[in-house]
Amino acid sequence: ECVERMSDSIANIANTESKEDVELSVKHRLGVRDAATYDAEHDQQQTDDEAYQECQEFIQTITENSNVQKLQVHARLGLLGDFTPERTETLWTPDSSEQKNKLGATIKIDHKREQYKAKKLARISTIQNRSVPPLRPNVVNRLSENYPHLDFVTNGGIKSMEDIHHRVDGTNVMGAMLGRSVINHPCSFTHVDGLWGDTLPKWTREDVIQAHIQYCIQEEERCK
Repeated sequence: ECVERMSDSIANIANTESKEDVELSVKHRLGVRDAATYDAEHDQQQTDDEAYQECQEFIQTITENSNVQKLQVHARLGLLGDFTPERTETLWTPDSSEQKNKLGATIKIDHKREQYKAKKLARISTIQNRSVPPLRPNVVNRLSENYPHLDFVTNGGIKSMEDIHHRVDGTNVMGAMLGRSVINHPCSFTHVDGLWGDTLPKWTREDVIQAHIQYCIQEEERCK
């Protein structure tokens, strides 16, 4: 149903008469678990075969009789919900300015403090989601072999050009998706254009800073 609605929405945006003309891509993980009850030790003991079976069923469901063509697979489980089930207090929400304490008395809410607590919990969830569940890139490779009519992009734990080659070379995987590694270490990927045969000069950090300074000067002049 979700894929069907995406097809309808994109067809409407593209002003296309037939939604069959629209190709969809889906980014997903190998599966999902409740963060509060997630058993990391059991997950570590699980085989790639078991992880493959679960993910394969999901892929069959979303690609059968649909126009999903590309799948970007983060090669680990996704953990949903709160990682601290013992916490019982209610967090602040934007539409609430008062709450009741345990005795039923009305108390004022410290909005900044509650927002900070909510952001801290979100950070914990994000960090654990990308570090606690084990990576299983071989599952993505196997999916690409068994579904050659679909385009698979591998994602998760890729930190260098060497990692890209290790994940992609010699497989049916069409590419790799990078996120935080590019943001945190952009200079590690200055040769990425070489994957497409481009021979652009490698910029140093100083080159980038100087180019950005010139861009800022130009923008200041333009906005005067």
